[in-house]
Amino acid sequence: MKVGVIGHKHIPSREGGIEKTVGRQVEMLSGRGYEFVLYNRSGHPLVEEKTSREETLPESVRVRTVPAPPRPWGVPLYAFLATVSALWEHCDVIYYHGSGSCMMIPLARLFGGRCVAMLHGIDSERAKWGRFGRWVLRLGERAAGKRAHACLVLSQHMKTFMRERYGCEAIITNNGTERPAVDPAQTEEILTSLGLKEGGYVLFMARLVPEKGLHYLIPAFRACRTDKKLVIAGGDDPACMAYRRCLSEEAAGDPRIVFLGYREEPAVSALYAGASLFVLPSDVEGMANSLLEAMAAGCRCLVSDIPENADVIGERGWTFRHGDTEDLTERLQELLDAPEEGEAQRKERVDWVMSSYRWETCVSRLEEVFREVCSCRK
Repeated sequence: MKVGVIGHKHIPSREGGIEKTVGRQVEMLSGRGYEFVLYNRSGHPLVEEKTSREETLPESVRVRTVPAPPRPWGVPLYAFLATVSALWEHCDVIYYHGSGSCMMIPLARLFGGRCVAMLHGIDSERAKWGRFGRWVLRLGERAAGKRAHACLVLSQHMKTFMRERYGCEAIITNNGTERPAVDPAQTEEILTSLGLKEGGYVLFMARLVPEKGLHYLIPAFRACRTDKKLVIAGGDDPACMAYRRCLSEEAAGDPRIVFLGYREEPAVSALYAGASLFVLPSDVEGMANSLLEAMAAGCRCLVSDIPENADVIGERGWTFRHGDTEDLTERLQELLDAPEEGEAQRKERVDWVMSSYRWETCVSRLEEVFREVCSCRK
């Protein structure tokens, strides 16, 4: 089966949640006999990988680079050209990621394409988009709900949204995670090189965009009484540089707050392993890969109480009222003052997330969807 994948920025890459998810799905399904055509967007990745973007891909995976001009027309034009290419290459399934790219599903259906849509969140609610962007994203959501052969979502909240707004019975799936391979000596060496010590910092690991809620965390942390640091690890988004400057201004004058920028392995695993607490104060999510990774590393986790976070954390972490800086401050101070957890508590959290969010389960369900869609009439 040949699958065309549209909607990501660049594969392979860890620059965003979609890229992480698509990369793992492609890697695993290519080992099961699937062929993939990845329609990467033109331009440089938000972060530069140390290896060639294509040298780590299996032989059954091909990359096509599609023009993607600057916003606001970049994603619609990219999705149009990628869809035409996927139809030309006779892909058995066209696999769309994100609401913006999904607006081209009706075009694919017009010419007989079989379409699977994967929505990684309610994109039209993300703060970085203006009026035109939100309109485009709503068109994509509508197309995913009404025109795709199958629509995949990452939470019950998103499933309810798609049913009530578009009359679509979406299929709930999930992202996966893996138990990190941690070398204590290497972890200590990496943390020392970054000026950190194990248990001596609170960790935020995500892109620096408004919906991730860092503008709540910085003032909340500044109001806390602690000698620990706040470590902010994540890449900048060129579309949100004004927001990035605001974050720097907010953090100015507090030497405890450290911006590390984008980090790759093994530094990512080391940062999770050494964190006293992981915090994700987001306003909008699909299913945060960083939250799954933090839990797989055994971190204590404090997250906003949006359903997409609360469903993942369950009773194995802590929440605060999303958008409420005062409540975040109180919860953060409580956890900073509390004693560190024992190994048994960390192991319980790791075992639970590894049993509930396995890549094998996620990919097997996706394979079922592909087969069902291929059996449908065009």
